[in-house]
Amino acid sequence: MSYTGSVVLSPWATYNDSKVRDINETVGFKQTIYFANDLVEYEIIMKLINEVIRFPIRFILVLENIVTSNQELYDFIEVTSKNDQADLIVVSEMNTGEVKLSTFFPYSEGLCGNYTPVFMKYGQNMFPKKFSNFYQCPIRTALLEYFPYVTVQAEEGRITSVGGYDGKILMIILHKLNASLDVTSAYNNSIFGTYVNGTATGSIGDLATEKADILIPADILTEKRYTVTLPSHTYHTVDIRWVGRRQREVYDWLKFIIPDQTNFTYLHGLVYISFLISASLVIKCKPHLTSATNRVLYQSFIILLGQSVKFVTRSFLLNTLFVLWIWFCFFFRIDYQADLVNALQTPDLEPPFESVEDAVKKVDGYGGVEVVVEYYKDTPLEHNYKVIPMNELRTYIRRIFDGENFLLATDIALVNLLAPYVQILEKRISATGASFYMRPGWPAAKDVDDVIFSLVEAGVIDKILSDGNNHKWILDKRDINDEVIPIGIAFSKINTLFYGLIFMWVVCGIILLIEIKHFKKNIIKVQRK
Repeated sequence: MSYTGSVVLSPWATYNDSKVRDINETVGFKQTIYFANDLVEYEIIMKLINEVIRFPIRFILVLENIVTSNQELYDFIEVTSKNDQADLIVVSEMNTGEVKLSTFFPYSEGLCGNYTPVFMKYGQNMFPKKFSNFYQCPIRTALLEYFPYVTVQAEEGRITSVGGYDGKILMIILHKLNASLDVTSAYNNSIFGTYVNGTATGSIGDLATEKADILIPADILTEKRYTVTLPSHTYHTVDIRWVGRRQREVYDWLKFIIPDQTNFTYLHGLVYISFLISASLVIKCKPHLTSATNRVLYQSFIILLGQSVKFVTRSFLLNTLFVLWIWFCFFFRIDYQADLVNALQTPDLEPPFESVEDAVKKVDGYGGVEVVVEYYKDTPLEHNYKVIPMNELRTYIRRIFDGENFLLATDIALVNLLAPYVQILEKRISATGASFYMRPGWPAAKDVDDVIFSLVEAGVIDKILSDGNNHKWILDKRDINDEVIPIGIAFSKINTLFYGLIFMWVVCGIILLIEIKHFKKNIIKVQRK
């Protein structure tokens, strides 16, 4: 057996935290050889090592005293296991004079804490895998209900299974390792947590205090969380974006007067002007063939509206111009009416949010998951940011979906299929890998991580996360392809037709007054003559 790496020899005359911590910070613990002759002293050292290491290490224990029974080995192994060390080799001299190597398998022979020494033979793997099969022994799990990532199924007040995206992955891990579920805590009103001023907050605290072995759901990795937990292999990317209410419709009433999305171009106007000029020139050049009552501007506009007009002329050229004009108006009205119908069905929306700085000025409040605060530290956005517990995200998304003027920072996977109903800012806050968090020093962490990595390699994770039903919990629809029932035009919009009619009455009234005044003036002139 060989060991590749640096070796540090350090006599421990006294057992204090600083000595162990200094060695760990200087070179770190990968593999440790310890010579022991007293169980009490050995237990003190193991507790110190357990406090400072975060990753499981290989431990070689050399017993200086002659071992007279397996119970002595059992006692040393028990102390080692209770301090989160499983990759253990005990080198001992038996009372027969034979030097033996022994280890233990914590989950074996139907026991979930088997400390019976198992003697190794020459040529065997000195550090075999010990957590590939839990034999239905429990994995202590802390749950944070976070729909649709984690849901809880309980029977008679006892949680028997978990669902949701991350819940399914956890159940696969338990199945692969032949382990059972032991829920130590289930929060439905907590935040994920972090590490602040030497204290682990939220659900992370269950791992830091060793109340649980693993915490779900998975979440993005931060420096503060990394210091007090043992993260698993990153198995998917969390894309965090700002989400706000949909763009509101504006200027509805204008649609019934002037379509805002018409194909009317400068070319149409040029054709009309050209027609007026050509017709006016014909009338001016050949007045004897045209009637003085033929007002080209008025009559051409009446034809454009599709109304009948009596037009009398003996000019073949002028008649041809009007026929061409009627032909043009025929196609123009079809195009215009199509644009009008399309405009009635297409909402006029207010400008979208250009940036988060622009958005916060237009909303009544903003906030989201707690980890986002770190990205805006020491910026104006940090001060009024509202931290929202995970279990309340569903409520906030629903409220935004219903039109509440709030800006939410959340995983885009929760709202990706709601894009037609909400406004998602293009610039992402963060695209960071998500990991399961495990308690530091947990000896089974490597085996759990191996299972997660194998699921990533096989595409199982992508299959679970690609489930398109995460919109159900927002819209309460049966399926993504549910038929959307068309909604008729609201009566409030129909009223705008009458607004247009009233407007035309006003215009007609003004024209009538002008004509009355004009003809009255002409009559007075005639009477004076």
